[in-house]
Amino acid sequence: MACVFTALLVFAKPGAVVIGMGFFVLAEIGYRAAQVYYVVGQTDRALQLLTTSVEGGYPRTEIGADPLFADLSGDPGFDALVDESLP
Repeated sequence: MACVFTALLVFAKPGAVVIGMGFFVLAEIGYRAAQVYYVVGQTDRALQLLTTSVEGGYPRTEIGADPLFADLSGDPGFDALVDESLP
């Protein structure tokens, strides 16, 4: 229960950052939330959450391979986010 509450606190604030592999579950929640935001047309919020998820340890390769985000290919922010040459 505390983990879910913490996840809601972290991802409720735009620009929140989750750092470290210990928070991978939060990164996964952020990724799933980004999918929802993207589907309902809130692309900017989706990109914020995807960035937070990557910072929390979510693999860039999985985001880049997600067919849901295929339309974002070519967007400079998205392309930078999924660039595998970055740490």
